[in-house]
Amino acid sequence: MILQHPPKLIVLNGPPRCGKDTLAKNYERATLKLVRHVKFARQLKVMTHRLYGVPNPEDYEQFDETKDEPNFEYFYGLTPRQAYIGVSETYIKPTHGLSFFGIKLVELMKTFQEQAIVQCFVSSDGGLEEELLPVVEHCGAKNILVVKITREGYTFKGKGDSRHYYSEEFLSKLGVESKQLVNDDIKSFTDSGFLILRDFVCPIPPTPFPTTSKEPSLAAMPTS
Repeated sequence: MILQHPPKLIVLNGPPRCGKDTLAKNYERATLKLVRHVKFARQLKVMTHRLYGVPNPEDYEQFDETKDEPNFEYFYGLTPRQAYIGVSETYIKPTHGLSFFGIKLVELMKTFQEQAIVQCFVSSDGGLEEELLPVVEHCGAKNILVVKITREGYTFKGKGDSRHYYSEEFLSKLGVESKQLVNDDIKSFTDSGFLILRDFVCPIPPTPFPTTSKEPSLAAMPTS
């Protein structure tokens, strides 16, 4: 099937446990999955599960609630996060290149598009420039928004991951827009995050006429 329109993608960029997954999952539910939560690391998790003999390896979310707890049943005392990072940093990236998981994310988006399931996505694990390049090529820079999330006391340091905040210089060269979002309490974080995501997915055109205070549905989607 020929893909008629490039998809829109929001990339949440922030350190571990800053709220990226929470925001992405809640927004996916709020839009009744018209905006789909995806991950650069989805294929990494499936491959790691297969390597360690984890049952139902395709269930890439099965350790999300315990990803920072040592797991002796399958990962020999490593946390799931440590196992994923180990496979990524010592095998996948040295063998297949730094853009590998970006290519895999594009393949996943194409699958959803070809099945006419969804045309808008939110990724909760951005942070490596090389992974973003194939995504920009597929979506187009104007159809990508990077949301940088900060949370006091949480940083990229000490986790062994190669991800970090995208530099504004890098994003500017690509022509990709970015916004800032602070996670200081869950309600304001979710409310502000929803507004940023909604306005990018389905922008509200300015109007000279008075409007009511009623918010449009979060599930509203662009028709073109």
